[in-house]
This record gives sequence, structure tokens and C-alpha cells, in this order.
Amino acid sequence: MKNIPSKRFKKIIIATDNHGHYICKKTEAAFFKFVEEWQPDIRIHLGDNFDLSVLREGATQSDKMGNIMLDLESGMSFLERYSPDYWLWGNHDDRILRFLGDMSKRLKEEERPSKAVTSLEEVGAFMMLKEIKKLVASKGIKEIRWGVEQGVLKLGNQSFVHGYAAGMYATKKMAEVYGQVMHGHNHTGDVYQFANHSQSVAVCVPSLCDNGALDYQRGQISKTRHKSGWGLGVLDKLTGNFYHGLAVKMGENFFIQEPKVL
Repeated sequence: MKNIPSKRFKKIIIATDNHGHYICKKTEAAFFKFVEEWQPDIRIHLGDNFDLSVLREGATQSDKMGNIMLDLESGMSFLERYSPDYWLWGNHDDRILRFLGDMSKRLKEEERPSKAVTSLEEVGAFMMLKEIKKLVASKGIKEIRWGVEQGVLKLGNQSFVHGYAAGMYATKKMAEVYGQVMHGHNHTGDVYQFANHSQSVAVCVPSLCDNGALDYQRGQISKTRHKSGWGLGVLDKLTGNFYHGLAVKMGENFFIQEPKVL
């Protein structure tokens, strides 16, 4: 783990899809143990730090009974401990903005929820957004909001996005749009290699959440392909090339494919 020359190469760690209080405690513990040992230079979060089932379109009564404060506390706790350099919002994180509409106008009006806020969900989401803003500012986290065009982080020749495709060929679709890319959203750990001389790859980073606990996914066949883990890689500052690795939970253990410079 310590054989990477720091002047030319930068170690990057990638977390994604912890989904607030749905985070898998065993995966979380293994992840932070690895972070402590590997000592990455750059930390990235690919999104869905919060779950916010209570705010999703078509939310069931069961969803609405979910504890938004527990979701907030769990997600905030993870962000504070991880302290990413970059946080790309996921579609679950973006539910706050979609639910409340144009929050910028409301935040300018007053420190407390405005008269336009009419439900407990809105009050919770409003206060949640304010707490997120405070934490992001205190930690110096660079936010990249969710969206196919705006939600892209570029480091060297490598792109990082939350993920904007579904299904078995989602990572292939992401490759067709973004080229060499690491993405979250699908929880699968899939790897797609381009059929060209560049040997570039697109990678879906496994999730940090307890995949079995996401009740709204229990009717989706794709759930059987979900994996727990995280991403990592080495960026060559001289060439801009990026070499990826993955940590994937298999059984009770985590197997780590780590890029090394020899």
C-alpha cells in the first residue's frame, strides 16, 4: 500500500450509495479501516449519501413513516467522518431540491422555514438542507449537483459521475456517454472494457449500503446483482491516466484489487 510515489501519482478513494441509515455497518467499518491504512490523497463520494425514501415520488405509506431525522443524522455522520474532497449528489440526495423546488429563494427569505412550507416533510427537508450546507462549508467539500451534464467530475482523463442509466448494461451505457468513467447508482461492481486500443474501462463502484434493507427494491431482479464495497484508484498526474481498483465483499470478507506502481 505504500509503494506509490506521491509526487507523480495520487491515490484516490471512492465511496458511494451509503443511503443514510441504510448503511451496512460491516462495510462501513471495513471501508474506514482501509482508508486509514491506505491514506488516499483525494476522497470522492459519488452520491446517494442520503436515502430520503420519505420524499420520493410515489412514496408509500411505509416510506412516509420513515425517520427522516435518522436518515439525516446517519448521512451527516458519514460525510463528517469521511470528509470527501468532492461530493457528487445522487438522485436520492437530489430529492431534497426536487421536493422543495427552488430552495435558493426560500433560504434568502429567513433562517426558519418560510410560510410556503406546509408539511412536516417540507419542514424536515428544509432544515436538512440547511444542515448539509453548514457541514459542507465547514469541511470545505466541493459539491457537484446531480444531473447528466452538470454532475461530472473530471480528474485527468478520468470522469466520475453518480450514474444515469439502469439495467444490466448500465455501465456500458455510461461508457458510451462519458468514456473512461467510474460511477455509482447501480450497486453492481460491473466493469466494461472499451473495444479499442486505449484499454479504457468504465466501472460501477459497489455500494456501502445494506442492499438487503432497501425495501423499495425488493421487486427488482437487478437487486440480485448488487454488491457491497468501494472504489479506489491511482491518478498519474504526468499523463492524466487513471488506474482503477475495487473492494468487493464476498461472503464475510472483502477482496481488494489495488493498483500498484512497481
